[in-house]
Amino acid sequence: MSIVWANPEWLKALLAIPVLIAIWVFHAMWSARARKKLGIEDIRHDWIVRRSPWRTVVRNVAALLALYFGIVAMANPQQKGKEIEVEKKGLDIVFAIDLSKSMLAEDIAPSRLEQAKQFARKVIDLSASDRIGIAGFSGAAYKQLPITSDHGSAKFILNSLEPNLIPSSGSDFAEAIRMGTSMFDKNVQQDKVLIIISDGEDHPDEWKEAVESAIDSGLHIFTVGIGTSRGGPIPTGRDGKFHRDKNGEVVVTKREDVVLREIAEEGMGEYFDGNNSREASMLIENIKTLQLAEFGVTPLSEMEDQFQIPLGIAILFLLIRTSLSERSSQTLSKWLKQA
Repeated sequence: MSIVWANPEWLKALLAIPVLIAIWVFHAMWSARARKKLGIEDIRHDWIVRRSPWRTVVRNVAALLALYFGIVAMANPQQKGKEIEVEKKGLDIVFAIDLSKSMLAEDIAPSRLEQAKQFARKVIDLSASDRIGIAGFSGAAYKQLPITSDHGSAKFILNSLEPNLIPSSGSDFAEAIRMGTSMFDKNVQQDKVLIIISDGEDHPDEWKEAVESAIDSGLHIFTVGIGTSRGGPIPTGRDGKFHRDKNGEVVVTKREDVVLREIAEEGMGEYFDGNNSREASMLIENIKTLQLAEFGVTPLSEMEDQFQIPLGIAILFLLIRTSLSERSSQTLSKWLKQA
């Protein structure tokens, strides 16, 4: 019978109990030495009853146990209850990430490619019920991760993307769209989402036919622009050097929004500014209006709270401690005297 904790952070408070025990033991030893030094052995009978060692021990143990079970109650132990079946719905989303060398430009820190990854991770985090696929493209496009519900694998593959994975240069959007289209299950009739993340630069113009084919397959194409209009040089990765053209001039790459906006418009999607990670939330709000696909039925177990048991035990020990208070000790002392 497995137990899970609804509020596991409360369990850290249990570390305070050994500290309290140590303080209590130290105080008891110090008090005993102090009484012996002051010769309190000859004290009156009713004072001895009132301060009997066993009563103090029981009161302190009861307080510690009440604290222990109180903390356990706050952590709220839970057990699996009856199993229910939940219909899982969501969208299939494929990211096409631009891996051309211009994505290494650092006009947005730490680089365009790292910003693209960060944006994609944010979208994945906001897509708990959706399935994710990843493709990389430059002058050609390659599938990096088939569509999966394993978001951990999606983030791992995303983090590993580098320009040297695809040797060809440029940003061929037609190839990216065709690859993205091929990754979806043709038997799924609901809407599908392709998200192209790119700086929009250095591209052929044969993307319109690919967009039309994608739309016929039920795709909605969203585009995300990365980089700035002022641009920046492209690092070579060697001692702070930058790529140069045939004339020896440093190549400055700039974000080009025009084609990205056109692809989004033609592809029944929308364009977003990838420099602002907050726009990931806006993208998610947009795609959540699309028709969701049914991914089957997932068995889930309802969790039943069990905090009532430790809470009841904690209250019981508090009552025990209260019944052994100083006032009740005085009453007991008077009764013994009369006896």
